[in-house]
Amino acid sequence: MEKSSRLICDGIDAGIHHGAQLYVSIGGRQVADLAFGEAADGISMRNDTIMHWHSAVKPVLALGIGQLMEGGEIKLDDPVARFIPMFAENGKADVSIRHLLTHTGGFPKLRISRSMIDWDEIIGKICQSKLSWRPGEEAGYHSVSSWYVLGEIIRVLDGRTCDQFVREMIFEPAGMLDFWLAIPPEEYRRYGDRMGAVARMGAKIRGVNRPDSMETAARPRPGGSGRGPARDLGRFYEVLLNGGTFDGKVIFRESTVELFRRCHRQDMHDRTFNHVLDWGLGIQVNSWRHGGESVPYSFGRYASSDSFGHCGHLCSSAWCDPRHELVIALVFNGQPSGEGHHHRMNSVHAALYRDLELC
Repeated sequence: MEKSSRLICDGIDAGIHHGAQLYVSIGGRQVADLAFGEAADGISMRNDTIMHWHSAVKPVLALGIGQLMEGGEIKLDDPVARFIPMFAENGKADVSIRHLLTHTGGFPKLRISRSMIDWDEIIGKICQSKLSWRPGEEAGYHSVSSWYVLGEIIRVLDGRTCDQFVREMIFEPAGMLDFWLAIPPEEYRRYGDRMGAVARMGAKIRGVNRPDSMETAARPRPGGSGRGPARDLGRFYEVLLNGGTFDGKVIFRESTVELFRRCHRQDMHDRTFNHVLDWGLGIQVNSWRHGGESVPYSFGRYASSDSFGHCGHLCSSAWCDPRHELVIALVFNGQPSGEGHHHRMNSVHAALYRDLELC
């Protein structure tokens, strides 16, 4: 991994990030499980450091919905209000599960502050929100709002909170034992110096590189609180490439994996990213054809057209390229400008293909 490792280390020297983790496998065989720089101030990054992945965790919750679909409890075109009646307020009666998963629901701009910790209060605020467009007719990435709704649907149908559900239904069966949507305080204390940080970086303001507090890490934010080492999130994509199975256990039906990873939203302009993007069901699909280098949060120039996964806000990407049976999980603990991160990710993704002689 000479070329990609050099780029990551150059970024540390340039102050773009303090450290990084990189996991790569081909055909289920580990090729790299690397750590670079510092995990927090004065603490070396390790390949088992618990990193914050932000939105790169969204496909996990999406496939949790897929598991409920397998049990016949929910269908893609069911209205959300069937499960959460008060969600129908302010014209949202026609918003469906499909709309939530394809970011076409029409309520993307609702902001949930970190100070809001009561789950029912958050759900109530979302239910009271108004539409920005007619569901299904336009698109705009819902970074937070629709993911709380999906988490609430899991709670209503299953009885478990969304973090408990994915822990018991996905993480533990797949051997992703250090991956969490909400870290219990006793586990946080046990991890100690293994708790990593993600800091905002910039020419004028340099973020303090320290982990989130125990209280913050214990609160589930369904579309963005995933934490764990790169190799665990890489395992998730190895399961998907293996038809939904791990060590002989069926975690997802192969038909569910195929359904969620294929394109369900095509050639639509995304209001949030101000770019035409395609989308699966809670999963990003390769949109390179819509502008190449201009595509936000892409998988890079060499990724095959059927590549899929998800990226996290200014810091991470986890995805796979089925044509090469390739899995990549990459997380930086520095969040530079949008342009800086865009260049960083595209450069490292391309370098990985060169390192692996896949281009």
